[in-house]
Amino acid sequence: ISIDKALSDTFTLVIKHNALFASLLGNLGKSFSCYAIIRNPLATLASWQTVDLPVHQGRLPMGELFDTELRLQLDKLETNIDRQLCILRWFYQQFSENLERNHIIRYEDIVDTKGNVLLSLVDQGVNFSGQLENQNASKLYRDLDIKYLLDRLLKADTIFTDFYRVDELENLAKELLAL
Repeated sequence: ISIDKALSDTFTLVIKHNALFASLLGNLGKSFSCYAIIRNPLATLASWQTVDLPVHQGRLPMGELFDTELRLQLDKLETNIDRQLCILRWFYQQFSENLERNHIIRYEDIVDTKGNVLLSLVDQGVNFSGQLENQNASKLYRDLDIKYLLDRLLKADTIFTDFYRVDELENLAKELLAL
């Protein structure tokens, strides 16, 4: 990225290109203070069922481009859900291995604190007084087989237990099933 203007010492760059960021995180973390925002894995899987992106098919082109091991693992798996679980594990592993725990922020904590959990990331005053609404129980997920997604996650609970408790996934499943 070419930036052709002077930046202040308090300039903060926020990037949302999850796969590229995660695959390069080991190197990025050596030069920059990096953070990741994660989301309840059941909501993440549900979201992936509804998007017209490669992750819907269990592929992660930018991640696979920069992480050959990820590509080889995905190539061995036959179903979209198996590949999606592999991708979810990969993201959480990248964050666990390359970030300090306090640099991994849960989406739900951002919503619950009305954004104030993010204040520790910036040196200047920020007004987070606006109302944030949790989108984990989106009506977009109403026609999905939530019980199946939850079951698959619970069978692979080592993917998420460093960040989320089982009851948090189960509570979200109840909300989603009530839609």
